[in-house]
Amino acid sequence: ESFTLLSIALCTIAVRTWYRWSQVGFSCFQLDDYIMPVSGLLFSLVTTLAYLVGANYDGLTNSYMTDEQRAALDPTSKEAYNREMGSKIQVIGWSFYAMELWVLKVCITVFYSRLTTRLSNLHTRVLVGYGVIGVSYIAVGLSIVLGCQPISRNWQIHPNPGNLCQPTNSKLNVFMVYLPNVITDVYLLSIPLPLLWRVNISLRRKLTLMLLFSGAIFVIAAATIRAVVIITAGPEGAVSGSQWACREIFVSAVVSNLPVIQPLLRKLASHTGLSILFSRSGGRS
Repeated sequence: ESFTLLSIALCTIAVRTWYRWSQVGFSCFQLDDYIMPVSGLLFSLVTTLAYLVGANYDGLTNSYMTDEQRAALDPTSKEAYNREMGSKIQVIGWSFYAMELWVLKVCITVFYSRLTTRLSNLHTRVLVGYGVIGVSYIAVGLSIVLGCQPISRNWQIHPNPGNLCQPTNSKLNVFMVYLPNVITDVYLLSIPLPLLWRVNISLRRKLTLMLLFSGAIFVIAAATIRAVVIITAGPEGAVSGSQWACREIFVSAVVSNLPVIQPLLRKLASHTGLSILFSRSGGRS
């Protein structure tokens, strides 16, 4: 499933990159046109790490163990090795997961910059968005890297390093990524919707465009499910959390590109009998 989602996301990014090239040429690419392919690379890394946790290390980490199990585990055993490596991958995975989500937020914000260039009130909100994204990412990154010290305790098995140093289900990691992630998504979502509601187009097309720009709602839903799964899951938490990370990134990657390729979607819809979704006709607002 994870590699299927990755393939669809990469195809979406490729279509977006081709469409932008066909419209403005490579010389007129903006920042989001350059870093969107980087997000595809990051998604590939996250997916590969998620696969390794389950396929190579049996989904084992230093989490979900009793003190008795920790004391009884032979440090030279295969299980101990798998738990140590699985935990290391979780630390790396959290880092790339957060980086990927925030790179996509930057892409969306750059796109909004182009939309609001001549709208001073909304353009100011976009500039504030850059600050919110930057500050929140620094906070998230520092919490992942510095939340457990020394960092080697993130893969310590015995004695119990405590929840703070169990990267699979660390409550610090979960909430320090989830809350800024949701807050920034809600803020970014609030930028284009008022503008779309005021423009003079048909209600049908207005609702279609609002749906395209409201993809953050689905991202928030996926992020919420992932957080709940991590906190409530048992020994399968490492695999389940990684799978939901891939699902969330997939949704985020696709919906981040939909507004950019909306004109292309409109052309395709006109050839498939779905042009009514993007029709300019109808009642005016």
